[in-house]
Amino acid sequence: MLEALIAGQADPATMAALAKRRMRRKIPALEQALTGTVRDHHRRLLAMQLRHMDFLDEQIAALNSAIAQCVTTLSQEAAGAPAFPSSTTIDDPTPADPPPSLTFTRAVELLDTIPGVNQRGAEMIVAEIGIDMARFRYGATSRGVVWGCPRQ
Repeated sequence: MLEALIAGQADPATMAALAKRRMRRKIPALEQALTGTVRDHHRRLLAMQLRHMDFLDEQIAALNSAIAQCVTTLSQEAAGAPAFPSSTTIDDPTPADPPPSLTFTRAVELLDTIPGVNQRGAEMIVAEIGIDMARFRYGATSRGVVWGCPRQ
């Protein structure tokens, strides 16, 4: 609809008909909202804003790609390193089978399963605290495992 406005379309019914999905149910309200005067300076400003939004979408896509590449690289580097440091306290039982090594990619996947945490949030958490979860050992959930640490 914004592109139609920019192109000079002025008929509210024609523009409201461009609505998709859930907005189709609101065509009468859209027609009412699209009734008015749109001048050249309005079209110019709308075009600038749409170009800016396209630019931002491109930048976000480029950053997403860079983040994914960094997570993959860090995961490959961490694959050879032990997931948890060896215990130095006497009362710390050692599991019979060591947990699988945790990679950055796997950490992001696990965090993404938490309600309210999406992939971007998971990447930010991993960027801030890393994947060494030994400091959170006593934070086990009722399910018994947090990041592969056995429940105590």
